Amino acid sequence: VEKLTAAYTGIEAIGHDMCPKSCLAFTGPFEDMDACPMCGMLHWKEKILQGMCGHTKVAAQKFITIPIGPQLQVVY
Repeated sequence: VEKLTAAYTGIEAIGHDMCPKSCLAFTGPFEDMDACPMCGMLHWKEKILQGMCGHTKVAAQKFITIPIGPQLQVVY
């Protein structure tokens, strides 16, 4: 659905990593952290990280944003 929407409108959603407990987003100064500084939860899914010997990192939780600029361009 996301790819189809992006193809028709030109608007693409941006995914960001976040703490599993929704404390903060791992963006900006927190981007390189491996654990949340507030609650200590891991940034990455531990089972996948251990199974791949640390080569593949998959975020424990993500959130999606849709930038306002492209949305306004589509309307006008």
